[in-house]
Amino acid sequence: MERERLVVYTEGRYKNSREDHFAKADPVIGTDVPVLVLVNSYSASASEIVAGAIQDYDRGIIVGRTTFGKGLVQKQYSLKNGGAVLLTVARYFTPSDRPIQRPFSEDKSSYVTAAHDGYDPNQDPDSLSQKPVYFTKVLHRKVYGSGGISPDVTLKVDSLNTFERRLSKRLFFEFARRHAAEFTRNYPEFESYLEAYKPGRKAISMFKDYLKEKELTFTDREYKSGAELIWKEMKRHFAQIRWGSRAAGQVHVSQDSEVQRSLALFSRAEKLLADRTYIFNRGQTHLPDPTGQVR
Repeated sequence: MERERLVVYTEGRYKNSREDHFAKADPVIGTDVPVLVLVNSYSASASEIVAGAIQDYDRGIIVGRTTFGKGLVQKQYSLKNGGAVLLTVARYFTPSDRPIQRPFSEDKSSYVTAAHDGYDPNQDPDSLSQKPVYFTKVLHRKVYGSGGISPDVTLKVDSLNTFERRLSKRLFFEFARRHAAEFTRNYPEFESYLEAYKPGRKAISMFKDYLKEKELTFTDREYKSGAELIWKEMKRHFAQIRWGSRAAGQVHVSQDSEVQRSLALFSRAEKLLADRTYIFNRGQTHLPDPTGQVR
């Protein structure tokens, strides 16, 4: 984002309490580069500020699921007994005036649980009809507020079946410690392993025997249902043992379905950037898509 752009502002009970915060440096990523930002219900606080500013200035496409909605400013007051009180004094707002904070009307447990229960009020037509509408600063796209940052493109949650949930990382790590050397022997360089390796029948069969050794009960049908997860985790943990955490992270990203689906959206990010650049270069009025969606 360009220098001196408003990134976020805070405001308390009174209007004169507003404090604006601007970008103080030139962007690390050139403004001619299309941007995609992945978010979900675990994206909170600072990450929501960044995602909200990028969306409000039409700088990139937000992809994933609505963020957590954590946008409160607290001030600490010391007590005579050595303790302290944290008092909420303001809320964070995006440049388009959207409050980031999700409504807090119940107890803390319900508040936290609601963020991760799979229901997204910002994707529910009935809920949206009752929410205030905001518009982005450049292309005037319709966006919604009052509870986290809603993505421009929503990705469906990939859920694990019952058998897959029983396969802990510890099981994969221990199996990899035993067999990583054997199954990575033909790949002296990590790059070739990342590009070409896929666990074959031998590795899959050995892991099945290993689970039985660990007294994990399952049917052949259940094991088959988890085959894709098994070979993905096996490849990642082999890389962890052979080349370290950074390599394991690269394997994980290369296999992540949300990342792969997001990469397919770069043409839309390029279109958004072209529209934005047109406005900045020509200074002419842009007619937004009547649906309010990224075109």
